[in-house]
Amino acid sequence: MDNTVKIPEKGMNETINSSSIEIDPLQQRILSPKFIDRWREALAYIFSIIILYDFVIAPLFVQIADGVFKANLPIWTSLTLQNGGLFYIAMATILGVSAWGKFSETSQTIKNMPDYSKPNA
Repeated sequence: MDNTVKIPEKGMNETINSSSIEIDPLQQRILSPKFIDRWREALAYIFSIIILYDFVIAPLFVQIADGVFKANLPIWTSLTLQNGGLFYIAMATILGVSAWGKFSETSQTIKNMPDYSKPNA
């Protein structure tokens, strides 16, 4: 197995021995192809959890705490809707552009596949 890593800087064709570079386990996981290929799904799940917390879990908790414990808490206001919903605009933009990019990648892959429906001449 080749233990060399190409330096990505422009104009440099040198290689270095990867055994001399120390990469911590978190960096290894982040740089793994599995993480790089699945970041869109992870972002969508995180966005869903944020929405669930902000619109379901936290308001229910506030109402239950107010009813059961007489905690006299203020009415829940959504944290993500503050500042004109900029959080949703940003997340929707990121998810929308990444979905469009994924569609482009998939359609390009399909275009490059050989057509097995035609008989060989």
